[in-house]
Amino acid sequence: MHYCYGSYIIRCVLRLAWNDFRRRMATFRDRQPDDMTTTKILAPLLLLPFLLCACGGGGNEPAPKTVQAPPPPAVPAPVPVLPAGPVTLGGAVSSLQTEGLRLVLGDEVLPVPAHATRYAFAAKLARGNAYSVSVLSQPAGAVRCSLQNAAGEVGSVDIADVNLVCRSIQAVATDFAQVGVSGGIAFDPAGAMYLSGASVIRKIAANGETTTIGEPTVYGGYMDGAATAARFNTPMGLAVDQQGNVYVADSGNHAIRKIDPSGRVTTLAGSTKAGAVNGRGSAASFKDPRSVAVDLAGNVYVADTGNYLIRKITPEGDVSSFAGWPGGPGSLDGFGAGARFGAVEAIAIDAQGNLWVADTSNQLIRKITPAGAVRTIAGQVTVGQFADVDGYGRNTRLRFPMAIVADADGFVYVGGNGVVRQIGPDALVSTLAVTGTPGYQDGFASPTPFNFVRGIALDKNGNLYVTEPNLGLVRKLTRY
Repeated sequence: MHYCYGSYIIRCVLRLAWNDFRRRMATFRDRQPDDMTTTKILAPLLLLPFLLCACGGGGNEPAPKTVQAPPPPAVPAPVPVLPAGPVTLGGAVSSLQTEGLRLVLGDEVLPVPAHATRYAFAAKLARGNAYSVSVLSQPAGAVRCSLQNAAGEVGSVDIADVNLVCRSIQAVATDFAQVGVSGGIAFDPAGAMYLSGASVIRKIAANGETTTIGEPTVYGGYMDGAATAARFNTPMGLAVDQQGNVYVADSGNHAIRKIDPSGRVTTLAGSTKAGAVNGRGSAASFKDPRSVAVDLAGNVYVADTGNYLIRKITPEGDVSSFAGWPGGPGSLDGFGAGARFGAVEAIAIDAQGNLWVADTSNQLIRKITPAGAVRTIAGQVTVGQFADVDGYGRNTRLRFPMAIVADADGFVYVGGNGVVRQIGPDALVSTLAVTGTPGYQDGFASPTPFNFVRGIALDKNGNLYVTEPNLGLVRKLTRY
């Protein structure tokens, strides 16, 4: 139905028409009209229903309903924009005993006093910008400080984890054990030390009790089985998992062996045939593997030295190439197969799952992330004789690094040609000043603390142990 919204004027017109109609009907009753008169009288009567219908009954009907317009769409509230600042930067300080340490952030230089437990820069940082903190000067004395999380991007909260970890670089070396020829070294969760020799693995328990795993032979051999029956051929690097299983780079056999806590020996992957084939168990092949490392998930990483590769073995024994290319030696950072290595003598894994590589022939320390990205952390590819040089990152020089281990604070320790180096989380390389019995003197050079470091390990108290195969010694390094 259509409604007209009547006005006062329309109602008046209708009333007048009605009144005129009534007057005409009265006249009609008084006389006999002709046909034309009847038509004139009835015409308004015929129009009236249409007018009343069009106007809603002449205004006597209820008022038409009002049609409400739909509500406007809801407009979301604007997202508040966080202010660009102020954000401050600082961190904890550990073991700082002497004055002289100064940090720098942009244009601000901050002296850190001795015995401080925390520090903070006065500068306010703008959100979204990059920041980088560095050490401007080291403290006086035999202490070196490194920064954790030294660079990043400013968020909306204060940055409080750019921590300073300060370590003494002085240590005294004492003879721990006389074991004959030894190379690899590792500790199990119970504190027992494992050492690899010419054809056997030796275990020195925390109480000093010594056990031999493998049959001592002149030329080595290859056999799985119980501790007294198993055979190895030039075993080198060692690694221990959370369950106490020991993994051995059985270099002469081109295989990776496993010793369970009972002493039983099995082959995890590889065989006596050299090669670079991926696969499961004995279907895979290695060439002169020198070192192993194991992560928290039980994956074993192998320095496949003769193939210039880093390989990965799952707990089920599946072997794959993790980084590098077997086509020959090289020195190239990159991802996975895009990287190149020289002859890698040692690898180690840190608490974050990064793999640290002593790229011996290239005289570099490399780092591989869990995703396979390879980056050079310290050293330069150098030909010929040169002196060891401390400093930061690629400005340093390391002569033929042969052993490597990482601690829980992000520090890496490297053993090489008569020295032990410390590399901090910020790539600060420092040489440990070691006192004690000199390792060797050849008549031309001064006595060195070590003759030739082949293996290096950390105990649960942070003491370093190194093997010197030429002297048949294991030495313990204690900081002071």
